[in-house]
Amino acid sequence: MGTAGTDKLESLFRAERLYNIHAINQLPLELKEAVYRELIPDGLFRLFSIDDALFINQDGERVVDFITPRQAGFAIIEMRTRPTDRDCVFFLEIEDTAFFKIDINFLIVNDPRSPRFDTDVDTAGRRTKFATVRRNIPEEIKAMEAGLAPGQVRRGLRLFRDFAPLALGFVEAMGQDMVIAEPLAYNNAIIFESYGFNYIRGRRKMEEINRVPARGRALRETGRQHPLPPSGHGENGARPSLGHPRRHPGRALAGHRDVPR
Repeated sequence: MGTAGTDKLESLFRAERLYNIHAINQLPLELKEAVYRELIPDGLFRLFSIDDALFINQDGERVVDFITPRQAGFAIIEMRTRPTDRDCVFFLEIEDTAFFKIDINFLIVNDPRSPRFDTDVDTAGRRTKFATVRRNIPEEIKAMEAGLAPGQVRRGLRLFRDFAPLALGFVEAMGQDMVIAEPLAYNNAIIFESYGFNYIRGRRKMEEINRVPARGRALRETGRQHPLPPSGHGENGARPSLGHPRRHPGRALAGHRDVPR
């Protein structure tokens, strides 16, 4: 989102007194979708030949969905290349927090052209909920050997650098002073760190995880078995938490939420 886009949103938000997700969700459907569309990187529309106003693919199928209940303080954006695709190309869930901030709950970007690894279900077909309630170790190993990070079922598209300015501009236009992110795994937290996010909580756990690889090498050298490192969760499936203030990035990683169903 360029300066013009941010200014346009800021004018709309100020005129309509839209200072949180719940307020945006009260807008008429067409306007509401146009507002949330600003959170989707332009490159995705070009890459997969999706109309960025009508949200249809080349076959005329609607492939972008906005889940924005009027009574709720959250919004979900789902983009696919076809309506029947198992995986989203882009998935975003944001919500209001109890402390009047904006929380990025989930951001998933998949390359549908890449091989899929079923790390999201166990060998019995049950959802793993991002490895927080159960695991599929064989698939995790295959995914790791293919270069994927924890939690990934497909290769990504390296679009976080495009998404981050959109999210920060969106929050800034709302008059919010901070955006909070909840990384699923330690690798996600490191990416947020590289964009200037700071820890609200979970830094100690991250430092502990950072020591795991060295410990693993020591165990291998002594011939002892070493289990797969955790995927970044703290105790009881808790997640670290980071946040980022608008204008002068001082972001923070937020934390300790259960993965939603």
